Amino acid sequence: MNIYLIATGDLLHRNDLLLQCVKDYCEQEGILYTGEVQFYRTVYGKPMVTNPELNISISHCEKIWVCAVGLCPVGIDIEKIRPIDIEKIASHFFSENEQENLQKLASDGREKLFYKTWTLKECYSKLKGLGMRMKFSDIDTLQMEKKFFSESIEITSGYLLSVMSYSNISYKVIYGGEDSNGKIYKRK
Repeated sequence: MNIYLIATGDLLHRNDLLLQCVKDYCEQEGILYTGEVQFYRTVYGKPMVTNPELNISISHCEKIWVCAVGLCPVGIDIEKIRPIDIEKIASHFFSENEQENLQKLASDGREKLFYKTWTLKECYSKLKGLGMRMKFSDIDTLQMEKKFFSESIEITSGYLLSVMSYSNISYKVIYGGEDSNGKIYKRK
């Protein structure tokens, strides 16, 4: 699986970036495809790609756009770590176990754990294909660690990226940007 992390200005409706990521992944993995790559969204808004059959998940925050492309189902999320009212949000969106876990930590560790928990909830909802239609307080990320592969990494000064799949996956993060023609360039 590849995770594309792209610095870009315009984040909405980026099928052009998605197409470039899918084609790059196919080239790297030796996946042949014929005809046009087709994108569509399920009734719940999950992005899908056919021709070739691949699994994708996208997220964005401020001027960073991320896309996971691979053969297995995946969910991805990115958030900027910034001061917020953790207790207020957690009381509405976190399970009792998660809230108790947050309370055990000092304030500096609490912020990182909050964002890790939040991004994993988003990953899970994307993996299931339901997005924000899921009741986040019913998702207990502490229990999910036993059932799903997930990883969270802090990237690019103050951003947390999480990825989740049904099984252990190997992945590589490809950092890049967008040139003046809207094409992805990869950082060396």
